[in-house]
Amino acid sequence: MDESLKQFREWCLRAFAFLSEYGFAEVESKRKRYNPYLVSFSNGEIQLVVKGEGYGTIAAISYVSRDGIEVPAQFLEPNWEPVFRKKKRKKGPSLTQEQQIFGEASRIKERDRHILRGDYARLDEVGMRWKRIKEKLLGDRA
Repeated sequence: MDESLKQFREWCLRAFAFLSEYGFAEVESKRKRYNPYLVSFSNGEIQLVVKGEGYGTIAAISYVSRDGIEVPAQFLEPNWEPVFRKKKRKKGPSLTQEQQIFGEASRIKERDRHILRGDYARLDEVGMRWKRIKEKLLGDRA
């Protein structure tokens, strides 16, 4: 395992160590062959997946629902709405991949306790909403 992959996995395991309190454990993912920078945790019903993207610049965190729908974690924010036009971003310091992983882990720990305890109603609701949006945008490719 190369050094950057080892570091990425270590960040994920430390940041999401609290998941073990909810019965989650690291699992192997079938998707890992496409992207080795992927760490998955599961409780046997749902998964939480951390993907390293953008050559070490982006950490994408998502849930995989019981229906197999991948739901980006930020979609669970109470006021989330889809954005179809890219906003011009202010140039300035951006978070490192490590900061993104630990920041999102902290948000998930606070915001998603109900999901982690087994109440999947909100995850299922957002997952179905996201599925409908993707179908409208992508048609058959969704």
